[in-house]
Amino acid sequence: MSIRRKIATSAGTFALAAITCLVTSPSAHALSGVVQIKFDNGLCLDVPNADAHSMQYVQQWGCNGTNAQQWKIINIDPTHFKIQSTISPYLCLNNWQGGDKTGNDIVLYACVNDGDGQFNIVNNNGNTWPIDRLQPKSAATNCVNMWGGDQWGNHARLYPCNNASNEVVTFGYV
Repeated sequence: MSIRRKIATSAGTFALAAITCLVTSPSAHALSGVVQIKFDNGLCLDVPNADAHSMQYVQQWGCNGTNAQQWKIINIDPTHFKIQSTISPYLCLNNWQGGDKTGNDIVLYACVNDGDGQFNIVNNNGNTWPIDRLQPKSAATNCVNMWGGDQWGNHARLYPCNNASNEVVTFGYV
């Protein structure tokens, strides 16, 4: 076998292996189970006073490890998931007013399988470190933001995706 043929065969085998790795990679969000959602400002996504009911707003609060700050990730497809309250398994985060409008409230609502009750992770790949934000499936330019800055008690709403400390999230397993 000629050297050119060996090189071509090796290159083809390598390309096939690389494609196989890409196709079988884990999902884009690769989350499941119960997590704590923590913002870059050190605060956590929280159900006020652990009082979970339909239309309850969610807020950022000092991380304390209680059920009010524990969320179950329910995968819908390779990139979208529901965020379910562990206090009340019938309630999930929801983009209540629907669509991609700045200022929409993110509240607890019946777990539904529409674009307002499903989320994905938006990553800013322009940085050397991952910057993850939550975005409802129904939104194209807005992400979940703890409206008003870094103060305890700020409510979750939609705001144009950015790298603010009250929008960038990490997920910690509990």
